[in-house]
Amino acid sequence: MLQTILIVFAANLQQITIQNFIYHLIGSEKYDVQVLLTSELSGSQLTRKLDIANSAFIFIQPADFDQVMEISRNFVVLANELGCQRIGWIAPACSEKSDLGKRLAEAENLVRSSCLETLILRHAPLFSDILEHKKELKYRRTLSMSLGTNPLPWVAPEVISQALYKWVLGEINNQPPDIIVGTSLLTGDNIAKTLSLVIKENLNGMIFARQYFDKIDVDLNNEISLAELLPYLLKLGYSQDEAVNILEETHTDGNGVIDFEEFTQGLGENLTKILADVPTKVQYINIAKSTSIYDMIARGIEENIAQSRLELCEAVNEYGLYQQEDHKKTEIVTEESLVNKLSRVITHHKKKQELDQWLGNINISLTDWAKQYVLDWINVYILPGRGILTINEGLFAEQPALITRLFQGNNRVILGKRTLDMQTVEMQLANTDTEVEVVSYQSPEVGERILKLKNGQIFSVSVRGIWRGLRLVTQLFLQNQPIPRWQVALFRELGELAIEEANNLSSVEDIVCNCTQTKCGKFQDLIAGGCNNLEQLVEQTQATTICGSCKPLIEEMLGSASGLSSKKL
Repeated sequence: MLQTILIVFAANLQQITIQNFIYHLIGSEKYDVQVLLTSELSGSQLTRKLDIANSAFIFIQPADFDQVMEISRNFVVLANELGCQRIGWIAPACSEKSDLGKRLAEAENLVRSSCLETLILRHAPLFSDILEHKKELKYRRTLSMSLGTNPLPWVAPEVISQALYKWVLGEINNQPPDIIVGTSLLTGDNIAKTLSLVIKENLNGMIFARQYFDKIDVDLNNEISLAELLPYLLKLGYSQDEAVNILEETHTDGNGVIDFEEFTQGLGENLTKILADVPTKVQYINIAKSTSIYDMIARGIEENIAQSRLELCEAVNEYGLYQQEDHKKTEIVTEESLVNKLSRVITHHKKKQELDQWLGNINISLTDWAKQYVLDWINVYILPGRGILTINEGLFAEQPALITRLFQGNNRVILGKRTLDMQTVEMQLANTDTEVEVVSYQSPEVGERILKLKNGQIFSVSVRGIWRGLRLVTQLFLQNQPIPRWQVALFRELGELAIEEANNLSSVEDIVCNCTQTKCGKFQDLIAGGCNNLEQLVEQTQATTICGSCKPLIEEMLGSASGLSSKKL
């Protein structure tokens, strides 16, 4: 019979600690995992989702700081009513010298006072906080956080989840160190240097290709099956039929799977060229309080939660993690500051030894931890059947812009620039030393559109102003198809190539994004599944990231979906 385990947390299933803990429990096939949000613990009547549980765990997060006592009290009451024999309370570590530290300590003491077998885990800052800065790491190679200047014993979230799982199994006791710490004391600069090294080590062409291959090869049997290839290609915008075709075209021995040699066929030279230009140095920026809150809100974090997270950062910066620490701010190296620094090193070494003795030597360094996420910080994408794409942020026409390079399998390299508002777009082949035919159209209403042709094929595109026809031009450009002379004449006179408008996309097989081959049906499915803004659709399909010409069509589809939702309401 399965044991029931209740896991309580704020509405953030993306936290890696919780994900990994649930993964361990479910993977063992011994436990029935039930979840409850901390918000459901508040109020006069507690929400009930089950009648009985063997164990219960609560993860205290910044969203809970304002009500941590009430949440912890209600958690203990619920655990008793469900007949739990064991409970776990997991929270960030913070010195009791701060107001936040005092609140957390009071909640901890309340949980300890229960009659249940109790595990208390207070942990140092988690490496997973870095993942929230994926975009700036990828495009700007910066890490902007309010960490102060004092080193902290950052810890991998997997260490916390592993400790919880081993405790559930009865492999360790409930006497952990007072704080779970990582392998080293790290400042923001230390973190940035480590990430720089990891990125650099993974920019070797075959290492990078291997990382991508292993990312797709879920069962790690060194072969990619259709079942593994399909989710990867669907995320890039391909259809199931196209995935089957790519698989059949790629596996040369007819065995129905792709091995690493087949996966890397023809990639090496282009990958080497591309990866050689990828910057590796990450710069840490210790941002001000106001900037930190603004950045978190911009990333979609609610303002009250952003304030709570900043409160934790400030408390840790000023008072440290341990009660005996004193993080006094000083710009002058004195005998006292050197003693404090030595004391922190000795304290951390002691805490690390305590953790090793309790949990076993399973701690994870930042270097080893970062390797599993390095692809998220490298702006290079392997597009099966299309080529290899790089994306950078920059300026174009004095406006923020995306700068792209698409290396196609036929050794063509397409350079792209587009402002974020899509008002200015340029695409051209990398080889500019050639004679071309220039065809242009200009009017006050639509702006300026310029095509450069060689042997009837598009050599470059330049657009000033929004143009739906850019979608068809991009398709012809990528496929290297010649334009009939009547269309050239039509463009010279009207600035159009007889394109279809967005409202004419009637079939699920109609292609919306030519660059990634994402079809209308794919967008419809994503919108129906809850992707209700452009950024979410881009994250799922990579559409708009190359030339951006499909952005107006996708926005219109989103608008149509909103209209339908309103009618239903």
